[in-house]
Formats: sequence, C-alpha cells, structure tokens
Amino acid sequence: MGAETYICIWVNPNISYSFICHIVHQYHTKTEVFFTKKTKDGMVRFQKEEEEKTLKALTLFCFPEGVNWAPLTEYPSETFSFVLTDVDGTRKNGYCRRLLPDGKGARLPEAYCIISNLACFGLFSKIFDEVEQRRKISMAMIYPFMQSLRESAFPAPGHTVNIKSFIPERGTEIISLTRPTDSWLEHVDFRTLFKCLSDEEVLQVFAATVLERRIIFIADELGTLSQVIHAVTVLLYPFIWQHTLISIVPEILIDVVMAPTPYLLGVQKSFADQATDQTEVSGQTRDTVEILQAIYISNAAS
Repeated sequence: MGAETYICIWVNPNISYSFICHIVHQYHTKTEVFFTKKTKDGMVRFQKEEEEKTLKALTLFCFPEGVNWAPLTEYPSETFSFVLTDVDGTRKNGYCRRLLPDGKGARLPEAYCIISNLACFGLFSKIFDEVEQRRKISMAMIYPFMQSLRESAFPAPGHTVNIKSFIPERGTEIISLTRPTDSWLEHVDFRTLFKCLSDEEVLQVFAATVLERRIIFIADELGTLSQVIHAVTVLLYPFIWQHTLISIVPEILIDVVMAPTPYLLGVQKSFADQATDQTEVSGQTRDTVEILQAIYISNAAS
C-alpha cells in the first residue's frame, strides 16, 4: 500500500507536532521531516511545505481537545474520522485510533492516523486493530507489520490483499484486508444516527442540509460525532455537501462557527458553550437535540 494511498502517523500529545511517519521514524518539532513516495523510479525523498503543514494540522484533529494532556491510568481506545479540505476544495479522509499504551503508572495516550483519498473505514479499522494488538506488546512489533503494508499493493474494489505478520505466542498469521466494491456507503453507520436522533429529527436535519443551513452537531464522544455527520452527508446522495464540513472541530478553530456561509460542524460537548455563545441558538426542543442550529447528540446506545 504505497504512500500515495495513505499516510500513517503516530502522534504524542505532549509534544506538539511529534510524528512517526509510517510508524518507522520519530520526528520532533525542530527535526527535519522527510516523507517517502513510491514512484516508478523507486523510492525518493522529498519535502514539501504543504505536506508538512498538513501533518502539523493533524495534531489538531487527532487531539481536538488540545495537546496539554495529563498522564492517565485508564483510557478506552476510540476510533473516529474527520475530513481534511485542501485549498482547491478537494477532500481527504482522516481516520484516527486513540489508545493508551500498556504500561505501569500514568501514561499519555497515543493517536494513530491514516489519511487517504479513499473511504475504506472497515479496511482501515482492521489495520488499527492489528496495530493496537502489537502496541500492547511493544512499539517495535508495529514496524514489520507496517513495512508489509507498504510493500503490498492496495486492493482493487472488491478484492483482498493478504499480508503475513508475526506475533509472539501466535506465530505467523495471514491478515486479509478487503476493499469494498462500493465504498460510498461502507464507512457510514446509519445505526448511530437513528439511535441518537428520532425519525422526525433526522428528517428535520435532512431538510436543513438540503436548504444549506448552518448546523452544529454536539456530542461527548468523537466517534459519535464523526459517524453522525458522515451519515447526514450521505443522506444527500447522489448530491454532495459542497460547503464547509468539519466533523471534528478542534477547540482552537472554534471560531469557525461564526462563518456566515452554510456548514456542518461537529463540536465536543466539553466546549459546546464556546460554540453556542457565538451563534444565535434558540431554546432546546428536548434534552438530546436542538434542531434550529445546534444539535445535541446523546451517546449511542450499545
């Protein structure tokens, strides 16, 4: 799976812009960062200012609460997605798995991020599962797995690629990664949308998107936010939401709610007041949802 397809990055929240590209080498803020791209002429090294800015921006989306985290002893792993929009309007999908590495005492969570032009949430989630299993043993166990991914061709729609991987006590395993035939709906979980909102509320949200209104979704969990917003955008199919779309708004970018143009935004409940204080929001219709502009989402039932 060549670098043109995806970039996998390790992010440590206590050091702004600390990355491991392809989970192979660690780079810090003042370190020169190089990225590899597979071409017909082989592996070449290149550095571009725009790519570096993109990687730095990823810290904001992997840790939208900010990077000043206190060490933790417990933290359930979570997976969520977001969208990166280039200056020309093209969008890339971001998939993130945050977890607390095994160890004794308080530790900082880590984020593993995949950026891709493709919407293959199921495939990338399986990669995250494999990475998390290996991280429980040691960081070194991740490297050979990621190297195998880099050396494998990304599967065509409907096809599967098999990768050999070794884990102590389990031996060599064959990991099958299948790309869906049609990825348009593959990454969308409509169950979360309908668990969080009633049928009537979903229709109201759909009408608001068709009318190109400004809509803010508010929830506790990042996964819930991203799943609901992606489901709402797919409701427009075969049309596409052409306006601002930020499924996870970092706290530092909260002022985007003041934009006069239509948008779909996902805001964590912990700083929802900062968002709603800057917008004209009428009284809540009920505890879980406020249709006119700010939509409060309860946690999806298990």
